[in-house]
Amino acid sequence: MVDQELLRLCKDVPLINTPFESVECYGIGKHLREYGFYPEWLPVCVSTDHGPSQRDIPTYLELQDDSPVMFYHSKRLVDEWRKLSKKPCEVMFSPFVYYRRENRINKTQHAKGTLAFPVHSTDLIETNCNMEDYIKSLLTLPPMFQPISVCLYYLDIRKGKHKPFERYNIPVYTAGHIYDKGFTERFYNILQKFRYATSNHFGSYGFYAVEMEIPFFIYGQKPKMVNNGDPNCPEKEYDPLMEFKQLK
Repeated sequence: MVDQELLRLCKDVPLINTPFESVECYGIGKHLREYGFYPEWLPVCVSTDHGPSQRDIPTYLELQDDSPVMFYHSKRLVDEWRKLSKKPCEVMFSPFVYYRRENRINKTQHAKGTLAFPVHSTDLIETNCNMEDYIKSLLTLPPMFQPISVCLYYLDIRKGKHKPFERYNIPVYTAGHIYDKGFTERFYNILQKFRYATSNHFGSYGFYAVEMEIPFFIYGQKPKMVNNGDPNCPEKEYDPLMEFKQLK
């Protein structure tokens, strides 16, 4: 994707008729409506996690949310929630996996190379990672993993973090803004072209890749995270493996 197209996909998308923000992230609400036969014109009055999580506890903000019901991707988190809150909480089938299977999306016959998902920042958390070193490490992977492409979070493209990859002639992709209803479709349209997926941190992309039989591996410089006010995470600089602080 060229810069103009990348930036277009990263523009703000307004939330309309959305009382609970989390359910509309990454197209989750769109696909919940599809498999729940729920009308598009009605608001979805639940909260959800943003994807299949590797963490072991609900976050502070999830527990403070005033939606009537909480949905998680895993029974483990539902069980933990019920120890901490009386609000109803249930397991939901992954909206991403539902979309992929319903539309029979698989790795393409001519898939090649590796798609990298570098650890991403947020509005309140910055990543401390030398992208030049990370790129050079990717380019030293054996030939079976080449060529390398990268898929970046929309905020990182806004911050210009795609520029180093472009300087090394590495193709840059994005699935778009977090509230873009076409996020899921765009994500799989990108992922299906690759034989492997990788990151220097673990995220939902790892689960989604493996579920569609694309091997995923952790590789590259371990990042540090710098928290500038996210109540879910430890203060100041922290190890990403300790991303969610224990609740008191």
